[in-house]
Amino acid sequence: MSDSVDDRAGLSLAQFTQLDPGVARELPRHRHALSRDQVRTSQHSRLILATVQVVAEKGYAGASVRQIATRAGISTKTFYELYPDKEEAFLATYAAVDRLTELMRHAAAQARTAAGVIEAGLTAYLTALAAEPAFTQSLVVEVLASTDRIRARRAQGLADFAAAMIEGLRRVRAGHGPDPAPSPGAHALLIGALGA
Repeated sequence: MSDSVDDRAGLSLAQFTQLDPGVARELPRHRHALSRDQVRTSQHSRLILATVQVVAEKGYAGASVRQIATRAGISTKTFYELYPDKEEAFLATYAAVDRLTELMRHAAAQARTAAGVIEAGLTAYLTALAAEPAFTQSLVVEVLASTDRIRARRAQGLADFAAAMIEGLRRVRAGHGPDPAPSPGAHALLIGALGA
């Protein structure tokens, strides 16, 4: 698993959730010493941040490619060089959820009891959501009013969260005898608790 929101952007979850203004700044329009890769990385990073911000403000349906490109400080032509449409740009931002799942898995792995696993995992999840309202609005709320592909991506993220929690619960139960497989209801309960 990468520490990046979007592997092409090289943007960490910490930078993403803080909407780091250093990452989001526009590049100089005149000649500069930046390589083509550095320019593309900056454009991707700014586009990801802008997508999250604009979708949080306008809603998925109300957000336009032009608004996202303008917020990112890039042209619509550059937007379409990076992503074919708004849906793909939004899906790229959703990769931050993969990093959040890893943070939850790591937190749960430190726990020594079943209650500790649940507390650590949910604390990591809720702390990340509370730390960045735009991220939460876009990737937890607005996703519900988006496309089938994006909602499927959300469902996969929730299933991954639940699997990370169940993995932690299995680990702590391993020291207490045989580990019966969790019921399908346990998986559904965790998904529901995480935001279904």
